[in-house]
Order: sequence, then structure tokens, then C-alpha cells
Amino acid sequence: MSQLTRILQYAENNLGTSRFHGKCQAFVASCYEAGTGVFISCASAKISRQRYMREGTAKDLYPPAGAAVYFNGDGAMGKLYGHVALSVGGGMLYDPVATVVKCRLSQSMHNGYLGWGWLGSMPEGAQTTYPQTSPSDSSRQEPVRQEITRVVLKSETGAGGKREGDLLRGAAAGEGISLLLQNGGRIFAPVTVDRVRWTTTRAASAAVLRFSLWEDDQLPLENGCPVAFRYQGTPVFYGYVFEIARNSGGKTDVTCYDQLRYFKNKETMVYELKYSDLLRQVAAKYGMRTGTIEDTGYLIPARMEEASLLDVFETAAELTAQETGGFYQLYDQFGELNLRAVGKNRTSQVISEQSAASFSLRRSIDRDVYTQVLLARDNSLTGERELYAAADAQAQSRWGMLQYYERAEEAYSPAALKQRAQTLLRAYASENRSLSVKGALGDPAVRGGCLVPVRLPGDKTARTALCESAVHTFGENRHTMDLELSGNFAKGENEND
Repeated sequence: MSQLTRILQYAENNLGTSRFHGKCQAFVASCYEAGTGVFISCASAKISRQRYMREGTAKDLYPPAGAAVYFNGDGAMGKLYGHVALSVGGGMLYDPVATVVKCRLSQSMHNGYLGWGWLGSMPEGAQTTYPQTSPSDSSRQEPVRQEITRVVLKSETGAGGKREGDLLRGAAAGEGISLLLQNGGRIFAPVTVDRVRWTTTRAASAAVLRFSLWEDDQLPLENGCPVAFRYQGTPVFYGYVFEIARNSGGKTDVTCYDQLRYFKNKETMVYELKYSDLLRQVAAKYGMRTGTIEDTGYLIPARMEEASLLDVFETAAELTAQETGGFYQLYDQFGELNLRAVGKNRTSQVISEQSAASFSLRRSIDRDVYTQVLLARDNSLTGERELYAAADAQAQSRWGMLQYYERAEEAYSPAALKQRAQTLLRAYASENRSLSVKGALGDPAVRGGCLVPVRLPGDKTARTALCESAVHTFGENRHTMDLELSGNFAKGENEND
């Protein structure tokens, strides 16, 4: 196996990972290390570009496979550090953004393409190419290659289908559990066995509804059937059947997802839009209903990505956050896509020992807790590795030396590094608290990603926690929920006596 093959294989194996977020130069260097056994240390993509980018490559949109591909970089951080990706060949890149994605190279991406080069030396198995500006032999001239700026459907076999009309939204809901299925033009109200469970998470992913039915030959249950679930008249879930499991005991287990499940589809996306407008565009293409989609403000420069739609949206959200500082939550609310600023979804029901069957607060210093921060920056002018430290003496006296270490880009000024070390210390020098709540009184407004007031033992006022996941269990006469909450809970935005 050649060095080039190992480089590309390492990059391919890391598609979808977020561990190189903000560390584009480290990503390309790690790919080269996997292929050549040599780690090329550069403090930033900008410094790497100054050392290794080849002159005359700025117009070559088809850099050879394995080449490091350089850009100006996005936002304020890009101006300081630049950006680098790895060429797949054929005009495609492995691009480390929020996650590592495979996308098409264009002149405008990452605030401007600058050219390519080998990180150190050309790997074994690679073949160098250069843009032909004035070929001397017209018989050898290659066809003029153009930047890819659009996606065109050239062939289609078969015809696209369309779902049956939506009959469930206007259907009447009774007291207690109301579960309705649609098949064709008919609506059915099956009788569930035991309980119905509804699960949501903070991450942008489809909500899940699970229930069981007694086997019934008269019930036309099929994958793809629309499902609407309400409890005590409150709309809870709207989605589609994705799995049917019939058991020997005559019971049928059914799994349903809301429409975010379709965003696991992979596509080639070319866009120059705000995150909010991109979501509207995709929703219109897929025929999805939309609810509240807040204007995200930042116009994302022209991009081309080859990834799942959820990954595309995650990248758009990350680029928006880098530029504006705003974070947004994507979720489905009873068949309507919503995009809202994090913090807008707040519930009023207070979670406490009195309202839950089980209440477990974990206080830990085993993960994401540090009493000293150490930042290292290589100074290429002096040949020194400079260290910037910030320590919390009081925390160290209680918990000992727990050190956070980070390699910083050379473009950081000493003042900026000192400030960053102090900022990281404030964020990390406190106990990591997480709360598991079992059997709490149910509230359909509580879902993954919302803020929940929590009163811990001894608190006079409620603290605000972030709901990482919520599993609701609905019985005919009882609704409970199991929650995983996170945060060093900020005191007191909600007070409930």
C-alpha cells in the first residue's frame, strides 16, 4: 500500500468526525503522518501555506490527490490562521470544518482559494500536476476545466412519488392517549398494549415514537404510514412508521420517526445562503412543513458539500456560530420543522425531588474538570515553545493538579493567549454536574434541547439546566418522563416557591 493510499484512507476513515474542529492543519498533518510516518508540525494553516504552497497553483481547481489545499479562511479566526484541507483528487476535498466532510473545491470557498502544495515532500504514489497557462503544444492541451457551481440532474430512472394527503392533522383527539394511523385515504385508531414512549435528544436528530399493538389482520399497518400521537388533546408527535416487528406472542412492536429522519439522506449541496434559508430550501424540495424558522443572519459564502443533510446543516450551524456567536436548535414539532435560537425553548414545570420518583445528581471531577490550563505556542522567530499557564490554587488544594493542555496557533498574541488561558480556567475549574431524573410528572413541552428549571436539595430558587435527552412514557392515566440534564446549573432565572 503506497503512502498516498494510506493518507487518503486515514482521511476517509475520519469522515463525519468532529475531533478536528478548529484544527484543520492538525487534520492534514495527521493524514500525512498516517501515510508517511512523519508528522509535519506547523502552528497554523497560514504558516504551513507560507512554507509549502507551490507558486502558480492558485487557478488549479484539480490539485493532485494527497495535496494540502490552502484558503484564506472564514471569519476572524480565518484571518489569523487561514484554512487547509486535503485533496481527494478530481476536484474534491476532505474538508475539516465542524465535521470532516467531502466536498467540491471552488474558488470562493473559505473566503478564497489560494493554491496547493505537498506538506513536506510529495508522498510515494502521488502524481504532481500544474495548471497549464500557455501550453506550447496544442495537441497536448487538455480541455478547459470549469469550477463546479451548480448541480444538474442528467439522468433519472423511474418517477418520483408523492405521499397521500394529510388527514391526521384535523382528526379529532380524545382524552388520554390518542394514536392515529393513516393508510391511503383511511384513518385508524389502534389499541396500544401497555404504554407509548416518545424520545427526543438535544442533538439534531429525529424524535422516536415506540408502541406495541396486538396482532390484528384487519389493521392495515405498513411501513411509511403516517402516525399522529396526542395526549390529553396536546399534539406530541407526528411522523411515519419505519419498523414493524411481529413477535410470537401475538404482539407487534412499532417504531416511528418524525420527518428529520429524512435528513439522513446524502446529497451534493451547492449553496450560498443563510442557514435559515438553506433549511427552507431543503424543506421545500422535500415537501416538508415548516413552523418557526428564525433568521440566522449570516450569509454563508458559496460552498459545495457531499454529505448527509444533517451534516450539511451542522456545518452551516457551526459556520454561523463562528461568525455571529449564535447557536440554533433544529427540531420537529408535530410535523413542522423549527429552527430557534438555543434558550428560546424554556419550560415552566420545576423538576425537584418532590416531582420525581428518582433524582440522582452526579458531581464529578473525572471528566472536563481542570485546575490548571497550559497553552503552548511555537515561536518560529525565536525557535522557542512558549507556555502560558493559568492556575486555580483553591481548586488545586481540593482536587490536586488536573491539567488541560492545548497547542495554540502561532498567530495568537501573548495577550490573547493569557486571556484564553484564564477564560478556559473559569470554564473548567468547577465540578461537572449532571442530573438523572426518573419518573418525573410528565410535561409534553419538555424535550431534548430545551431549558428546564430544577430545584436541587437545599435550593431556595430554581436553577436552569439543559435537557440532553427526554424519554416520555404515556399510559392511559399517567404520563411520566425520564430526563438527562447537564450543566453547571446557572442559578435562579426561574423562582418557584
